[in-house]
Amino acid sequence: MNKNRTLSLCMIVKDEGSHLGRCLESVDKYVDEMIIVDTGSTDNTIDIAESYGARVFRHQWTEDFSEVRNYGLDKATGDWILWLDADEEVDAEEGGQLRKVLSLDKEQLASITLVNYIGEDPPSEHRAYVLQQHRLFRAGIGLRFVGSIHEQLNVKDVLDDKIELKSLPVTVYHYGYLNSYTSEKNKNERNLNMLEKEKEKAEYSPWVDYHVASEYYRMGEYEEAFDAVNDALYHFIEAGQLPPSLLYKLKYETMLMTGSYDGAYPSIDKAIMLYEDYVDLHFYKGVILFQMEEYHKALSTFKHCLELGEGNTHHLILRGVGSFHAWYWIGQCYENLDMPLDAVSSYQQCLSQDPEHKEAKDALHVLQQQQPQVTTSQSSDEITISLCMIVKNEEDSIERVLQSVHDIVDEINIVDTGSTDSTKQLVNKFNATIYDYEWHDHFADARNFAFSKATKEYILWLDADDVVLEKDRGLFKQLKKTLPRDVDTVTMPYHLAFDDAGNVTSSLRRNRLVKQSRQFQWFGAVHEYLAVNGKSYHSDVAITHRKNKVYTDRNLKIYRKMQDEGKEFSPRELYYFANELRDHGINQEAIETYQKFLNGKRGWIEDNIQACLKMAYCYGKLENYEEQYLSLFRSFRFDKPRAEVCCEIGRIKINEKLFHQAIYWFEQALRLPDPPERMSMSNQAHWTWLPHLQLCVCYDQIGLPEKAYEHNELAKSYNPTHPSILFNQKYFSNAYGDRFKPSE
Repeated sequence: MNKNRTLSLCMIVKDEGSHLGRCLESVDKYVDEMIIVDTGSTDNTIDIAESYGARVFRHQWTEDFSEVRNYGLDKATGDWILWLDADEEVDAEEGGQLRKVLSLDKEQLASITLVNYIGEDPPSEHRAYVLQQHRLFRAGIGLRFVGSIHEQLNVKDVLDDKIELKSLPVTVYHYGYLNSYTSEKNKNERNLNMLEKEKEKAEYSPWVDYHVASEYYRMGEYEEAFDAVNDALYHFIEAGQLPPSLLYKLKYETMLMTGSYDGAYPSIDKAIMLYEDYVDLHFYKGVILFQMEEYHKALSTFKHCLELGEGNTHHLILRGVGSFHAWYWIGQCYENLDMPLDAVSSYQQCLSQDPEHKEAKDALHVLQQQQPQVTTSQSSDEITISLCMIVKNEEDSIERVLQSVHDIVDEINIVDTGSTDSTKQLVNKFNATIYDYEWHDHFADARNFAFSKATKEYILWLDADDVVLEKDRGLFKQLKKTLPRDVDTVTMPYHLAFDDAGNVTSSLRRNRLVKQSRQFQWFGAVHEYLAVNGKSYHSDVAITHRKNKVYTDRNLKIYRKMQDEGKEFSPRELYYFANELRDHGINQEAIETYQKFLNGKRGWIEDNIQACLKMAYCYGKLENYEEQYLSLFRSFRFDKPRAEVCCEIGRIKINEKLFHQAIYWFEQALRLPDPPERMSMSNQAHWTWLPHLQLCVCYDQIGLPEKAYEHNELAKSYNPTHPSILFNQKYFSNAYGDRFKPSE
């Protein structure tokens, strides 16, 4: 650190006697000088400033905040400037980090995390907006404040696109938006009058319209706020600038307050296209969908909010939209989907993160009143769990899976079917009980043997190439505390495949945690299944599959052996035998086996639908396109259409150059809700980005490039790194230049 460099605090004040001391105390040890410009205090503000050794200057108030701030800058002698307001304070443990700017050689700006408290006193971490804001800058490079109100530094004018910014681990708390500070109506009116004067200038900044909208919003005048924020969006776009994300936040926040749900959706998707990592926009989308009674879509959206979290503070983030508020709305969705157990668990998740969340408390109380059996069955102590696994030569993965659950389960039982590597040694690290078992080509027998060793209330089964990710570990621990003991089986999502961005592309639900006393049994030599009944609970805890081993013909050989021995195949065995044949490219025999399975009319509905879809694949490989088409339509006999089937029909129509028909099928795929409790395989691409990508192709082919571009952007909001989407983006840029600009 250069000891010759200094840091100046610059502030402007008026009648801040009740707040100023707290602010100055928080930085007193970390700044080299304090420059305080007073615009006419009549209380003890100046005395307080001078007691901290501040240099106090008086300046006549001319209804121009920038003028006063710049006057203070002219008095400062430091190499770096820190600017604060009197109703702010620096975190007591982080203030020392401010001096890190003095060692910077390249950066001209440094940002802090600003926490804006809202609502009633006392301030709460659960009621706040959070934003990264540059509050420190290098002196002497021409940076000045502009704007008579809601002033900003002229960063772009001075630095253009050559901004070097350092993010400091410093939090500044702002109390000025608490109700006790903002209750005076005349402050809003004063600000509006100053903003209207600013708008009279020849070339006023679009930010002025935004701040007008913000003032109206705080006053509860939402129609005026909506008009003003739209003016701001228009003026940013007119100036050739991308509107900042918080403008879209305010727009849709205002539309929610006025109940303009039909106007807000699906237009909010266009804003999300621009700022796909902005959790607040996704949260508002979820609320809009909920109000439109699209509960499945809303549920999926709120769960995406949990995945996004609240870490992207380069946007203005409302605390809770990626955590406890999202959990509350997930509970609301579950209630409307008649899933009270899931609703209770969601409200409890919310309250575990924000114990004073009034809406979640009230909702939980109402559920207790209306459905006492849902909550009274929940125990005051945790359930106990036995982990039961069968393994062989799993040294590459066994440690990973056990590490992910060893502190969740109460007992670990490992059935080893003949390992010759270091599997057993690795298992022993986790205080597990190992049972040797002679393998005889029958998975169900091995699993039933493992289950027979369980001594705890519930049995969890996993494979060695599974893992419980960190985000799901927390959910699992919560489930262990809250699961009602009258539940017989818990289903969990099983995530099987992912794209390059880490998004789930293939998943299904499986009965994963079952009550030991029910003595449920496994069936099937291969592709075994657990036969369960009784009370079921659909959990959000996901099990992730991370396969390391190369795919083999082991399963096919077992089925061939059964075939040679003349064993009669059950409907499930026929279905999975056909799958093995298909996976090994034995397409004609696979078709015959699928036909035998379907003609038996004893299969599970979801297996019937998947059999039609996979049989269509086989026909396609054999270039029998007529039968391929008929196989897809055959799936409609068993249940309502699935997005996977609609997308496959659409793909065939594209190949036939029937683009209008293809558009119909891809749009159908987008309209279909994907039920969160569905137990069958689900390829998320077909329910999210893939139809948009294909619609991009279709609309481009029929001469509607604007719609094609729009759908490619929607696809990108789900899968921002997919090569086809990025190729299309480059194609539009080369073909149309800047023709497509962001809309309001």
